[in-house]
Amino acid sequence: MERWSKWTDWSSCSVSCSAGIQQRVRHCLLSDCPGFNVEQRHCNLFGCIDAVNPLSLEDGKFFHPSRDRWQKVPDRPTAWRLKPNSYIWLPSSQLFPDLNGRAFPKEFTLFITLRLQNDSNMGTIFSLRSRRKQDTYLSLEIAGFDLKLVHATSNGTDVVRIPTTLDDKKWHQIAIGIRDDSVVESYIDCQWSRTDIIKQDSIDIPEDSDLIIGYLFSGDLEQMSIVSDPSMVSLQCSNLKTPIIDPTVKDNVKEENVIKSVREHKKLPIVHHKRKIL
Repeated sequence: MERWSKWTDWSSCSVSCSAGIQQRVRHCLLSDCPGFNVEQRHCNLFGCIDAVNPLSLEDGKFFHPSRDRWQKVPDRPTAWRLKPNSYIWLPSSQLFPDLNGRAFPKEFTLFITLRLQNDSNMGTIFSLRSRRKQDTYLSLEIAGFDLKLVHATSNGTDVVRIPTTLDDKKWHQIAIGIRDDSVVESYIDCQWSRTDIIKQDSIDIPEDSDLIIGYLFSGDLEQMSIVSDPSMVSLQCSNLKTPIIDPTVKDNVKEENVIKSVREHKKLPIVHHKRKIL
């Protein structure tokens, strides 16, 4: 019999920028378990000065169908539960008003924390689209249970496929860095995933771009941070974990398990066995 339960998902980061903490826990399934029951790591290690969070917008006109119809996640109060008709659409200049004529940084890092809720294998998580040129955009989309970065221009389309495990219905942290006009660097759950070079054309961020978040996407979205520095792509979370023994967590879990066990026992049906006569 296993001594420990599986680890829970990592908690929300305690801050949106400038170094926070998140934890995960596991439960002792026996009367005594050697080891530790809590792991802790640092998160959102990038600075706040250049970080932009579209999910924190106060102006409800950018939220569709309306801000009051966006749902909070019951077990994750800092996250939103999106349906295919729930999305944000706004001019990028609303987020970056001081870019000297550009609507969006030419180089940037995108930090996302998300969880899929069903078997949906489509939807756009993040997209920059030109208002004048419909065939020019940069989008991060669901591709089965992986991700794909699609870069489309009038000269053709490049697709970078980013392997993930979104089908496990757990929270995942994803960081994408765009730099040097053609380099795409990806981190998945605090680990470097891959570095891709787009060969079709240099990455063209539309100067008149609109930002679209969550279009046709079904799932939970907690973080959407944009930092105008691609070198910060590794700073969403640390892969160094600190083990902690927290007897309070373990005692609470044991008490919950006892109550659950009693409740389940009361639900057991009474079975009458008939004696077989030979």
